[in-house]
Amino acid sequence: MLRLKGLAEGSCTAITKAGTVEVQIGDNVWIKMPEPKFVGEAVMDFPSPSSTLAVVDVGLRIGIVEVTSFKELTRLQPTSNLADLCKNTGIDGVYAFTFDSKYDAAARFFAPALGVAEDPATGTAGAALAYYLHYSGRLVNEEYTFEQGHAMLREGVIHAKIEDGARVWVGGNAVCVLEGELRV
Repeated sequence: MLRLKGLAEGSCTAITKAGTVEVQIGDNVWIKMPEPKFVGEAVMDFPSPSSTLAVVDVGLRIGIVEVTSFKELTRLQPTSNLADLCKNTGIDGVYAFTFDSKYDAAARFFAPALGVAEDPATGTAGAALAYYLHYSGRLVNEEYTFEQGHAMLREGVIHAKIEDGARVWVGGNAVCVLEGELRV
C-alpha cells in the first residue's frame, strides 16, 4: 500500500459514500467512520419473514440482523425484491451475522438498492456491527474481528475498534492489486 505515489505512512482523508473520513496508514490501514447512530429498528421479509433489523447509521444506514448459524448464513439467498425492501425501510444494505464463527462474528452484506448484490468485505457494515454489538451489550469489546466473503469464495477479515466510547475505526491489511501509469 505504501508503494503508491503520494501515499505515505501517517494520516490522510478519503472521500467515500459514507462521507469524508480520516485514514491512518501504517502496518494496517484504519478508517475512522462518521459518528455512528442507532436509528431504530425496521421489519422486513429478509432473511426470514418479519425479521427485525437494528438500523445503525455510519454514513450509510445498515440493517443488522442475526442468524443462528454459519450454515444458515452461507445459505442466505436474497429475494428479488430486497432492493425495494431496503428502499421502503430507509436502509442502504443488510448485514446478516452469526456468532458461529472463529472470530467475533461471521457476516454477509447485501446492498442491491446501492447496486451491490453482495460485497465480500464491507468496512462500513463492520463498523455498524461493532457499534451495535458494543452499545446493545450483545458483545462488549474494544476491538472486534469479523469474517466475511465465504459465500463468494472471497474470504476476508474486517477489524473494528471503538475509540473514546463513541467512534468506530475499521481496518485491516491492504494489498496493492494493480499498479500502473496513466498518460493523458
